[in-house]
Amino acid sequence: MISTTPDPLLTVPQTVEYLNGSVSERTLRRLIASGDIQSLRIGGNARRVRVSAIEDYLSRATQR
Repeated sequence: MISTTPDPLLTVPQTVEYLNGSVSERTLRRLIASGDIQSLRIGGNARRVRVSAIEDYLSRATQR
């Protein structure tokens, strides 16, 4: 089934803000590079992170 609920795309700084600054931008970029948080490449080096990818990461991290 296809979801009709929008899944916002956030920039890296917006993602840090969404996480209330609990990780630095540098740490977030490392999590993206390692594949722990999925992201989309838009253009050259611009990245966007789906809110659902953040929530997935948080749920996996709290299960450890």
